[in-house]
Amino acid sequence: MVAHPIPTTPLVIGQVAQSMDTFVALPTAPIGLGAIWTSTYPTTLLGQEVTVTVRSKLVSRKGPIAVISSDTAIAPIVQPVNGGTARLEAKGTITTVLTAGRLVPTRAAELRLIASVEPTAGVANPARRERHELHMRTRVQPK
Repeated sequence: MVAHPIPTTPLVIGQVAQSMDTFVALPTAPIGLGAIWTSTYPTTLLGQEVTVTVRSKLVSRKGPIAVISSDTAIAPIVQPVNGGTARLEAKGTITTVLTAGRLVPTRAAELRLIASVEPTAGVANPARRERHELHMRTRVQPK
């Protein structure tokens, strides 16, 4: 609940909720420095269920602070469009800093979405060739 919402409050809350989807899943067993693990989970994108894969590595641990580096990828969505084929794919990186005693980790993430349309050869009214890239950066810094 936001005590004093402003017009952009729903957008900000939506972005935070969306970024929560890519928080790193932690192994259930103890791990050491350099450990690598992979987690997957389903999500809905453009009305289709897709699989998100997150490959993580424990890169440092000093006292109460642990740093995890992750790469994330969303399985491509391919759909026919009038006169062509549309494709949406996403890849990203996540750096998560876990501090003992803090509920929410510090997190920096970058996600790159690529949407493209390829015309179908030999179609009377082919689609227009297009390519769009969206780079999104999020940072969660709890106080």
